[in-house]
Amino acid sequence: MKLKRWMALVLSAALLAPVLPADGAIEVQAAEPAQERTELNFDTGWLYSNVDYSNGEAVNLNESDFESVSVPHANKIIDRHSAEDFEADIGSYRFVSWYRRHFTLPESYSGRNIMVEFEGVATIAEIYVNGNYVDTHEGAYTTFTVDISDYVYTDGRDNVLAVRVDSTRQPELPPEGGNVDYCLFGGIVRDVTMIITDPVYVERTFVTTPGLEEGQAVVRTQADISNKLDEDKTYTVSAAVEDAEGNVVASASEEETLTAGQETTVTVETEEIENPHLWNLDDPYLYTVVTEIRDGDTVIDTYNTKIGMRYIEFKDGTDGDGSFYLNGEKTEIVGINRHEQWPWIGRAVPDKLQEQDADLIKADGINLVRCSHYPQDPSFLERCDEIGLLVFIEAPGWQHVGDDQWKENFKTNLTELILRDRNHPSIISWGVTPNESRVDTAFNTECNELAKSLDPTRPTHGVRIEYDLPDGTGGEKDTVVTDILTVNYQYPEDPPHVPYIVSEHSNDWWGDGRPDASNEQARLFIDSFASVLDYYYRNDDVAGGIGWSMFDYNNEVNYTNSQHVFYSGLYDLWRYEKPVAYLYKTQQDIEDAGAIVYIANNWADNSSSTVYVMSNCDEVELFVNGTSQGRITPNKFTNLLHPVFEFTGITYSPGELRAVGYVNGEAVEETTRTTPGEAVALVAEPDYSTLTADGTDMTSVLVKAVDANGNEVPYAANTINVTQTSGAETTLISEENVALEGGHIAFLVQSRYGQTGTAEFEVTSDGLQPATCSINIEAYEADNLVPVSQGAQEVNPELPELYNMNDTKSGSRLYELDYEGTGWQYGTETGAYSGDNHWTNTAGDTVTIRFKGTGIQYCGAKAPGHGIAAFSVDGGEEEMVDLYQAQRQDQLVLFEVQDLEYGEHTLTVRVTGDRNPAAADSFVVADQVVICNLSQEPAEPAAISNNTFMIENVEKQGHRVVVDGNSLDVGRGIITWTNETTMAYRWAFKEVDGGYQIVNANSNLVMAATDGRITQEEANGNENQIWILESVSGTDNCYRIRNEASGTYLTATNTSAYGTGYELSVADRAADNNQIWILDETDTCIIQAEMENGSIEPQAANVTKGDSQEFTATPAEGYEIASVTVNGSVLSEDAYTISEEGVLTFTLSDITENQYVTVTAREPGEPEVPVLTELRVTEPEKLEYQIGETLDLDGFKVEAVYDDGTVEDVTEDVEIAGFDSDTAGEKTIVVTYGGLEDSFTVTVVRSEEPDTPVLTELRVTEPEKLEYQIGETLDLDGFKVEAVYDDGTVEDVTEDVEITGFDSDTPGEKTVIVSYGGLEESFTVTVIQTEDPTTPGGSDEDPTTPGGSDEDPTTPGSSNEDPAAPGDGGGSLTPSDSGEKDSAVQTGDETSFGMYVVLLAAAGAAMGVVVKKRKTTE
Repeated sequence: MKLKRWMALVLSAALLAPVLPADGAIEVQAAEPAQERTELNFDTGWLYSNVDYSNGEAVNLNESDFESVSVPHANKIIDRHSAEDFEADIGSYRFVSWYRRHFTLPESYSGRNIMVEFEGVATIAEIYVNGNYVDTHEGAYTTFTVDISDYVYTDGRDNVLAVRVDSTRQPELPPEGGNVDYCLFGGIVRDVTMIITDPVYVERTFVTTPGLEEGQAVVRTQADISNKLDEDKTYTVSAAVEDAEGNVVASASEEETLTAGQETTVTVETEEIENPHLWNLDDPYLYTVVTEIRDGDTVIDTYNTKIGMRYIEFKDGTDGDGSFYLNGEKTEIVGINRHEQWPWIGRAVPDKLQEQDADLIKADGINLVRCSHYPQDPSFLERCDEIGLLVFIEAPGWQHVGDDQWKENFKTNLTELILRDRNHPSIISWGVTPNESRVDTAFNTECNELAKSLDPTRPTHGVRIEYDLPDGTGGEKDTVVTDILTVNYQYPEDPPHVPYIVSEHSNDWWGDGRPDASNEQARLFIDSFASVLDYYYRNDDVAGGIGWSMFDYNNEVNYTNSQHVFYSGLYDLWRYEKPVAYLYKTQQDIEDAGAIVYIANNWADNSSSTVYVMSNCDEVELFVNGTSQGRITPNKFTNLLHPVFEFTGITYSPGELRAVGYVNGEAVEETTRTTPGEAVALVAEPDYSTLTADGTDMTSVLVKAVDANGNEVPYAANTINVTQTSGAETTLISEENVALEGGHIAFLVQSRYGQTGTAEFEVTSDGLQPATCSINIEAYEADNLVPVSQGAQEVNPELPELYNMNDTKSGSRLYELDYEGTGWQYGTETGAYSGDNHWTNTAGDTVTIRFKGTGIQYCGAKAPGHGIAAFSVDGGEEEMVDLYQAQRQDQLVLFEVQDLEYGEHTLTVRVTGDRNPAAADSFVVADQVVICNLSQEPAEPAAISNNTFMIENVEKQGHRVVVDGNSLDVGRGIITWTNETTMAYRWAFKEVDGGYQIVNANSNLVMAATDGRITQEEANGNENQIWILESVSGTDNCYRIRNEASGTYLTATNTSAYGTGYELSVADRAADNNQIWILDETDTCIIQAEMENGSIEPQAANVTKGDSQEFTATPAEGYEIASVTVNGSVLSEDAYTISEEGVLTFTLSDITENQYVTVTAREPGEPEVPVLTELRVTEPEKLEYQIGETLDLDGFKVEAVYDDGTVEDVTEDVEIAGFDSDTAGEKTIVVTYGGLEDSFTVTVVRSEEPDTPVLTELRVTEPEKLEYQIGETLDLDGFKVEAVYDDGTVEDVTEDVEITGFDSDTPGEKTVIVSYGGLEESFTVTVIQTEDPTTPGGSDEDPTTPGGSDEDPTTPGSSNEDPAAPGDGGGSLTPSDSGEKDSAVQTGDETSFGMYVVLLAAAGAAMGVVVKKRKTTE
């Protein structure tokens, strides 16, 4: 570890030293209650379960399966820090969990106001106290406080606080809804505090210091005060300003009457302070404002606010100056972006690691940090205040703006951010729009005005994606509603708006920033930062720049194809510096940082002839094995404060490379690089050698490979393992068989609550001397802990009837999937549950699920390439299940066991390696596990009341089936499921023969399923418009909705559709909450009226329950009214009137259900039509069938019997449904005629089938034309496909194949897929263009984008579906969708993005990532 990193650690340790306890046993004491404000540490004593129990809030819950934890706590420590299929690790923290904390409160707290403050919960927190629901907070990054006063006991009895934490994807909450570049993680990821106050207390303050520019200031305190008493009362509110030594330098007070039950804002302004001590970067002086509420002489609340007195200004470009000024002094913004993230554990780290990050940034000579792209931990911001580090901070977001609800949630997050952080002197601008979102002037203006209303003292910015640099064309992007224009990766010489800041720069991430980068790559990485620093240092119209980024980090989108690690940092994941860090360090003057000389070269055999030396000295002399290579002044990037020393023509010779720095002609500093030898040993260096046993304290331990002389070996990639060999129990956070990166890596050690002593660790690697290290863990002593109690443990935890587990919920605990073996892979799969699955074809691989319950279902896919799996329960006899099927089908129940005795059980699935002779391979998938007692057979059809309903999805309650209000055309109406409230969401279930028509109350059109799509159509009686409701056992109003024509079920997907909602489809029945719907009655009744031989008004209407509706029916000429029926019942003649003209009028009053009115008219004297009363069915002679046979109706006869005694043979006119010979079993054949039904039963049996030849190969002759211009169509001259079968026959099938993947809209290589009979082959064509494209774009064809499928274990990015089809898990690396950092460093318009995309495609091809050929294996 280099000197400055140690300086940062020492600085952190020195500040923490006063709170480190001495050796000894733990003494936990509750704070003595006081009448003033009391704040208690609520981080310890929590219980955690990774299971979404339906009664997780119960008071006396049996918690024997819960784990003891402290917070901050990650709901899942992920298994790996990088992988091509890292989406599985991301998915592994996407679940719902419970946190519970038992506590007691003394009687002295009776009548007090008791609150709990959560600094951050990812992502949705439902709060319960003593079984009572209290509140819900949505958002992973902002602080929230809940008042629990009305729910707690203050007499020493046990209380329990329960928090249900939903860490699943939340598309309606920022930053989600689209792709997200970073990882959100899950759990209670920040500190928790209990706050006890008087019922009258300070909620928050906002302190400003007007007048600083004139050398004096008043301190204006705006205190928001809550009065939770039931009476108005007058109090004295005072504010005293204390300096750093505790001296009061100014004070004032105001009398104010506080209204009962309300929050009142009281403003107190002090007298002027002469010559205030200003906060600045070198002297970050802090005052404390003490706000008190007094009732007479009694102080009832005290609230402390740390402030720094400073004033800021961004110049507007007048007189050629667009700079930033702090306290009137021009300050070039030299910034860096920071993600709040650590490997494996995410964001759940103790405050000291947050503070260590801030110290590291400051020590590098950086003066501003951008909190990208969300509010970061309060302790990080407090540290920025203390050390003089400027901050840009923003509400959560990334390249997406959602619907109206999403926008409201964004504004809520923005409000919470500003109210939390507006007293930090380090913060100089609010980011008021989602990062890199496209310009939305109306929304951006709302957010900007909101920020100004909450804090008028600070400027605003909104970081734009690089394409949205204003260009003077008059479009929306020319409108800048924020004070500062911030655009990523754009470097205009003449910015279109001033102030201007480059909010992200340096986008060389495709290898040059890796820890194991070569010397030449590292030099190019330095160039990518230095060139931009050089740009903004020389341009006074640019206030500065913010580099991307301080640390490498894990991301979700993986658009750099670097195993989901974004190698953009000055430091790597482990906080280990890269050479580029010294570019920033050396911009500090010697007076501030001392003399620095750094050689950006490892002096190994890959050294280039150009050597960079970075230094803040006047001159540098370079020596190779003692021979001078010259003494020069800085000559590269000369606008920097301290430019780079570039030595060229340096010949590598093993040995020693030495650089000497000179100031005023005197040698003041030198550094040496020695050629590293072979790695022979490991060393392990902990950042902190002492931890406290609070359960969250943590240290990183750096592991390096060294040669025989102790030199680091920078390119060592040995595989290591870490074990704890003895001592105090800890949480070791690492991974097995992990390779060094650039000669080093790290692991984390976290203390466990109450476990003290010395913990010993060993790091081993084959062929290397192991490393050992010791960490001392001291007792945790605190007198401000909330006391821990225990509940009665009487109530067993209960699972929901359908408890779904996705395959990403990996681990060895209860209700997790424990994968063992070497073949498991992960990837996206369009038809799978949650759009992903694991797969393997390695014999002996297993997955085991531990669960408590009485039954389990293992769900997944059958497919052409799937083999035979062995299932066993509780170690019993294995049951072999053949997973082969000629056509792939996902979300099937592959294995099920019910009626187990309640208790803990295990299900183990083993890959046998065997397969059906027809199968192409032996794959087994893991997709979904359901702990339930759900029958696999469809439920009996259910009947519901004649009302209108909201159809709400169980999986995402609050989202209902709607028709897009802008798309009500017949056959085009887009039916989605969404949380929108402005659309047509009322549905009637109109009973018809065979089931229901589902009628929309707004359009009066019916829901239909055609080819899997859900639209609305005019009612025509077709089976695809008829739906059957199946009750879900154990519920009152939950149903599956089955389509009569296809037998498939209405399903809500998570795939975005047109408009604002998500797609609806029909799918085979699965144990899936997406197929379960809640029917909530509405207060609307629909009216539908029809008339034969005439017209009726209204034909359709909506009325509120209890209202009336009048009807007028006019017969056609020559006809008269014959009858009126309402909901099938004949309306008596005294209920309506007929005028002399024959016009019928009647009124339906007090309507309480849907009304279906039919009026008939007939010619005078026309006889009444007889009424059908019965069907008589004679069964056919044949009642037993082999699989695949067709229905034989010999002997079948149907007679219709009418109420006048007549009988009619209607055999030729009936509808027959229900016959299915694809599967064996009894089949009920339904006969329908004239609205009546009858049935008979046939039996289908399985028989031996004759052998048929099996397709084994496709032979493809490529077409003659393989090169195209943009826009040309595919030319198949010369193209031929032959099918080869296992009996040796060959067939020409050229005319029968399916061809996909050709796209001539964009340049590049295109893989054309040829499909026939379940097999695929491909050939490649090239699309070229003669001119550089001007608009970045993309294609779904790019096979370098990982998606994932169990179809091809060698290609995680493949899919078993059309790779050109949207939604198949594929994608392309394009500036339009590839993520955050996809622009080349540019000045002005010198480089087109289109060419950049072409270069990227060429680079991908050169790396060998394009799959030229693929054969389906499933």
